Amino acid sequence: MTPTPPATGSISVSSSPSGARIYVDGSYKGRTPETNTHVSPGSHTVKLKHDGYYDWSTSIKVTAGSTSYVSASLTPIPYPTVGFISVTSSPSNAYIHLDGSYKGTTPKAITHVSPGSHTIELEHSGYYDWTSTVRVGAGSTSYVSTPLTPIPSPTTGFISVSSSPSGANVYLDGAYQGITSASGDLIIVAIAPGHHTVSLDLSGYQHWETGVDVTVGGTSYVSASLVPTHAPTPAPATGTIAVSSSPSGANVYLDDTYKGITPLTITDVSTGTHTIKVKLDGYQDWSTSMQVTVGGTSSVPASLTPSTTPTPKAPTTVLGVIVALIISGIIALTRRRERK
Repeated sequence: MTPTPPATGSISVSSSPSGARIYVDGSYKGRTPETNTHVSPGSHTVKLKHDGYYDWSTSIKVTAGSTSYVSASLTPIPYPTVGFISVTSSPSNAYIHLDGSYKGTTPKAITHVSPGSHTIELEHSGYYDWTSTVRVGAGSTSYVSTPLTPIPSPTTGFISVSSSPSGANVYLDGAYQGITSASGDLIIVAIAPGHHTVSLDLSGYQHWETGVDVTVGGTSYVSASLVPTHAPTPAPATGTIAVSSSPSGANVYLDDTYKGITPLTITDVSTGTHTIKVKLDGYQDWSTSMQVTVGGTSSVPASLTPSTTPTPKAPTTVLGVIVALIISGIIALTRRRERK
């Protein structure tokens, strides 16, 4: 089998003096002397940097499977064109930033600083940040030494207050603190640790009050749901039944209680199951069970069926007229016979 040819090459970099920082195409690759492998074929830029020396760079061509060699003789920066800054702090181990660039932690001697004014910033956990301007001279050392100021531990706490509706006056232990807002909580600051009373007042609503415990550095939350002074009377839990019949004019009974004649709307009916009966002379009685819901209207259409054996009853006045006519006929007939 034919071996696969290598796809990359190498760059071997050395310098005088050694210890220079190597950058290949802008990426840090170590310090001289150093051989960088797995470099893609083609042209690459090699740059060397060394404190106290001018930067050095060149372009080199890399061939797959071979090593390209770079050897640089660095040129020292003439003395004195740079200065130094010695930085100490109490406590030590503060982060140092020179003109915004991180330089390490205190104590630290910063070398190769260009002459002129520079800004030193120190940061340390638990201490306030410290900033100063220092002037550096060529060939000289400027000294920065400072005690850092500790950030005091909190001795008080906070209370965050909200209410529904907003716009309520807030009092802490009887002292006015402000008004709740719909856009954000009212924050009461610098409260001594311990138990406190928060109360809220809003026109048209009942007085609201609660106890709250405050801890050092902590935030206690109070959320109040205010109750109207005159709460609206809840609507009764009833419904409506609309009864119609064909033919109309029938008597309607709700749970055996007479309610009127169709068409009829029965209001304020308690929720649940009820019995509706519809009665009309000459027709069979009609009934059904139905469910009533809160605020709903239940329709009850009754189609009445005529009775199979109708028994119409003649009014008493009509019957009397008929009887009277019969008697009058009999009397008239008797008188005619007597005349003959």
